[in-house]
Amino acid sequence: MILRSSLLLINYYHPMPFYNLCVIHILSNKLDDLEQYSRANSVRIYGLPESEHENITEKVISVCKDKLGIMVNKEMIDICHRLRHNEQGSRPVIVKFCSKDLRNKIFDSKKKLKGSKIIIREDLTASRAQLLKEVQKRINSKQVWSNRGIVMCKFNNKLFKFKNISDLADLNII
Repeated sequence: MILRSSLLLINYYHPMPFYNLCVIHILSNKLDDLEQYSRANSVRIYGLPESEHENITEKVISVCKDKLGIMVNKEMIDICHRLRHNEQGSRPVIVKFCSKDLRNKIFDSKKKLKGSKIIIREDLTASRAQLLKEVQKRINSKQVWSNRGIVMCKFNNKLFKFKNISDLADLNII
């Protein structure tokens, strides 16, 4: 929606052939796909308590080992740090693993954390995170999730997949 609105504004102030707007839209989608692909090895972890002088990498390794049953060592983690301050408690942690297979194994094991305060989510681009929130708002259900960068929802016993906000508008199901 935001992209479409932006394109309409651009066209209003700087009239150009519709073809150019389509090219901008296609390139924006490709750029988002590339950005999401660059996040393929990453997850975001919410609910890890913060402490002064913490070793966040060790905390992540401990969660993987003790809660998920997956052996991880420092060499398997490329980047691990807390993100900006979150008003609702501890700051989330972003973890980029050296292997997509390890990331997928950890992401697929996140159900083992049910009942704990720790949540593992995909590291989505800003536009896909916004899309996820928009679908959740429209569906008003827990039947909305993301997997491998694609937002999915179950609606009227059908599975729908979205990569960008225009997919949602074009389907006109919700």
